[in-house]
Amino acid sequence: MCWIKKTKTDVRIIGADDLLNMIVMINSAQAGHDDMRGHTGGITSYGTGIVDEKLSKQKMNTRSFTETEHVGTSKI
Repeated sequence: MCWIKKTKTDVRIIGADDLLNMIVMINSAQAGHDDMRGHTGGITSYGTGIVDEKLSKQKMNTRSFTETEHVGTSKI
């Protein structure tokens, strides 16, 4: 909460360096919840700032980190 209070007046800059080059980053973590389900997060950017973000708990249990990454990238 202290960090949020200190940054509430910061200016958020969103822009595009090049509209033809969209950057998408997706990452997953295995067994990140109490019920051992994975967690996936991703962002979309055009170079300056984040245009879109998504964080979600996976709907299925996975057996390996590789499987968690595959489920995460196919569902986001």
